[in-house]
Order: sequence, then structure tokens, then C-alpha cells
Amino acid sequence: MKRNFIGIVVCIVAVIIAVSPAFAQHRAGNERAVSPAQKNPAPQNVERIKPTSLVGIPPTLVAVHYRRCPMDGQRLKQGKPVVFEGKVYRFCCDACVERFWEKPEAVALKLKDCEETPLTITNKDGKCLCCEHPASREFSRTYRGSIAFFCSSACRDKDTRGHRTPVSRQQEQMGTKK
Repeated sequence: MKRNFIGIVVCIVAVIIAVSPAFAQHRAGNERAVSPAQKNPAPQNVERIKPTSLVGIPPTLVAVHYRRCPMDGQRLKQGKPVVFEGKVYRFCCDACVERFWEKPEAVALKLKDCEETPLTITNKDGKCLCCEHPASREFSRTYRGSIAFFCSSACRDKDTRGHRTPVSRQQEQMGTKK
């Protein structure tokens, strides 16, 4: 009885060993039959990518002047600046900036008759004026014919070069500014 039992176990193990390479080849054959394109299909929608780095900005920029946001008609004071094809456009809010990036050519065409003035880029090396990190197109400040780019909104808000506040003017007049 022991011999029969051992004989059956040996036969089962031999069959498993003999058949396992065939199953391994069968599984590998199925994996090869599916192409990589079928596993990870490419997305059908191609979204426009907003440029953020200063790479590709022309050496001179032009500020486009208008009083109302071209997207929803709100009055502009400073506005959110956007650089597109060598021109700086301003919008009232981030939502309008997002809508601009959906069809920038249409908005640029709509504003082609607006007054334009040349701007000098103050940090052509592409570094933030405050901390020397790489600057971004998203954070800029325009002042008296020049534009400066920063790495973040915190650095943009810290920078006061060329921006005289009433307190600094008063300190200059009194001679107390260091």
C-alpha cells in the first residue's frame, strides 16, 4: 500500500513538473499578444499646456493696455498677467486666466487694436529677483515700462524695488530711511 501511495505521488509530481513549463510559455505568449499601445492607450484629448518657465520668452515683451477684463468685462486695476506670444495680457481673476488658455488666439485677436507699450525684462537670466530660484511666467510685476518675474507669489509680494509706498516717500523726505 505504501508503494502504491508513493508511486501515485511520484506520478503526480512528475506530471506537474512536465506540464509547468508549458503553462509558463502559454502565459508569456498571451502577454506578448497584447501590444503596449493596447495596454496603455494614448489619451484622445490633447490639452494645451500653459508655459510656466521663462524659457522661450522673447527678449522684449509688449504690454497690452485695456481697462476691462476681455473674458468677463470686470474692471481691471493691476490684474493677473499672462505672457502669450511676446505680449502681456491681464485678467481679473484666475478663472479668466484658465478660460484664456482654452483659446488664447481668439482672445489675442480680440485685443489686437488695443494700445501696446514695450517692456524691458529686468531679470533676463531667468532667476527670481528675491531668492535666485528659477523664475516663473505665472508670477510677475509690471512697473514703469519694465517687467520682473518671480518664483512665487510670496517673492513677488516681498519685492519692493521701484515701488515707493507712501511710508517710504515720507521717510525719504524726513531723511530717516536707511
